[in-house]
Amino acid sequence: MRTTLLLLLLVTSHTGWSETGEQAFMERCAVCHQADGSGDEPWIPALKTLAHENDSAFLIAAMLNGQFRRGGELNGHTIPTMPSWYRMSDEEIALLVNYLRAEFGFEGGDVKAADVQSIRNATNP
Repeated sequence: MRTTLLLLLLVTSHTGWSETGEQAFMERCAVCHQADGSGDEPWIPALKTLAHENDSAFLIAAMLNGQFRRGGELNGHTIPTMPSWYRMSDEEIALLVNYLRAEFGFEGGDVKAADVQSIRNATNP
């Protein structure tokens, strides 16, 4: 009985963060990066491409501060920049980053809210 309950709790907790991270992705990220993370090159980068170039700390900083490196113009059209999601809680960002790591292959270990808070404090303008 205890083993079954423990297993149920472990499965529920893993599924919980994944669904929450996936929900946050679908609500905030998929509009630009597409549900499959393919983006819309050259305008919006594919997440698998970014995963090979960056790690979890990059993701956290990009979510907190926005991403401006792709801004500018191409063929006379303004390239959009990623907005800042600084109003998301540290817990929400950690869940989202963990989902992105699992789904698209970003480097780094399991992200905790304390990791997000540390980067938030270091990069807060």
